[in-house]
Amino acid sequence: MANKYDFGALQQAIIAYLKATLNERNVCDIYNVASFYQLKELSEACSCFVDMHALDVMKSEGFLSLSQTALSELIARDSFYADEFEIFYGVRRWMNHNCVEKESAKELLDGIRLQLIPQSSLLADIRHCDMFDSNKILDALSVIDQKSVMDLRHRGLLSKLHLSSSRFVFVCEERLAMSCGSQLRTLILQM
Repeated sequence: MANKYDFGALQQAIIAYLKATLNERNVCDIYNVASFYQLKELSEACSCFVDMHALDVMKSEGFLSLSQTALSELIARDSFYADEFEIFYGVRRWMNHNCVEKESAKELLDGIRLQLIPQSSLLADIRHCDMFDSNKILDALSVIDQKSVMDLRHRGLLSKLHLSSSRFVFVCEERLAMSCGSQLRTLILQM
């Protein structure tokens, strides 16, 4: 209602409250609403929260309520940090719950980075689930064989490295830092 009648202060208060109350059970529902009403600040806060709690969010019931577009956007992010095999299972669970066939989920399935899944799992679990064409699995196996681990597009990698005396300080991209606000975490490793 705040959005409909252009009550800016009320809308900002609601956004602030929703950001403060984000958790694994409600973040997906809030993200759907934020996306629908094009509330960029709230969408970014939800995305950042999901990035930091990806595995717990994927296991929640709210995860199943995400729209296909929202789920595609979330798993496409490099900062969406979870084991790729867990992402595969989360997407499979979402597709089964929402009765989505692989033919209508191309963009969603393209968000799963098969080349980050161990070969044994690709040949067993992924091949037998019938979510991916054989050629896509073979392409992933080829990439695994031809590229070094560092050449693959991993999730959760930080883009800037700052040296400070005897410590390494890893800092997220400025884009992510701005969207995460106070939730930004800096990892400091003593040498």
